[in-house]
Amino acid sequence: MENWIKTRTFYCLLALFAFLLCLNVFAFDSGPTGEFRLITYNVKGLPVPFRLKHKELPIIAKSIRSFAADVICFQETFTKRAHVLKEMPEYRYVVEGPFKKGKIINSGLIIASKYPISHVETLVYKKCTGADCFASKGIVVATVRHPTLGEIDVFNTHMNAGKNKKVKWSQWGQLIQFVKDHLKSGRQAIFAGDFNTDRGSEYLQYIISEGTLKDTHTNYVAHHPELSEKEKLGNTFPGRKIDYVFTLGETDADTQLSKIIYDGSHDGNLFSDHYALMVDLNFR
Repeated sequence: MENWIKTRTFYCLLALFAFLLCLNVFAFDSGPTGEFRLITYNVKGLPVPFRLKHKELPIIAKSIRSFAADVICFQETFTKRAHVLKEMPEYRYVVEGPFKKGKIINSGLIIASKYPISHVETLVYKKCTGADCFASKGIVVATVRHPTLGEIDVFNTHMNAGKNKKVKWSQWGQLIQFVKDHLKSGRQAIFAGDFNTDRGSEYLQYIISEGTLKDTHTNYVAHHPELSEKEKLGNTFPGRKIDYVFTLGETDADTQLSKIIYDGSHDGNLFSDHYALMVDLNFR
């Protein structure tokens, strides 16, 4: 009798284990979750003579990996010492922005991806003012081949600083046309970077009303009324929000997280004059 009970118990446990194993297999085969994490960060890697010490860049390269982003968009990587941002072991696929003949320095743009990149295109803005004219400021777009989400177009830019309306409208016009020329039907697309454009500005109001770009932070705040006032503002620069992550065109995504990092408020890390913006998207 005792042996019969032990045998029956053994087979019951075996059946339960097989059932749980099947559940796990089916859960694994249920398809991609649609989650994608992107970080955009202006690292202030200015060239000589503007900034002679770049001790922060290796620290950024080591630290930022802990956030496990799928793609990282950097701006202001002008100095040669920024090579460390192109050599992070988890991010084997790296592309840089344009370098126009006649300019003194490159665009300072880097897209670092965990996944293969199949296509890259660039653009240099035609108009500029001040010291920005030394750089090949513009746009780089890379098609990232995500293992479950398929191809995702990631755009990165650094626009002109200052208040020259003629220059700003010219750059925004080029940006919108570049996006329209490169958007592919059915493909997810994200635009990140330092737009040097404040929230509520006429430029931002125009591009959002025009419908090509949708601000992920605005989407996040709309669905999270419990956020603090600071979190709702999402400043990426002291007293200002000038860095953004947009979704483009037909891209259908919920913003699961829009978080400021490296602002010095939590862990004391403040490596640049900008703060980094980390966004989690769930593609539908």
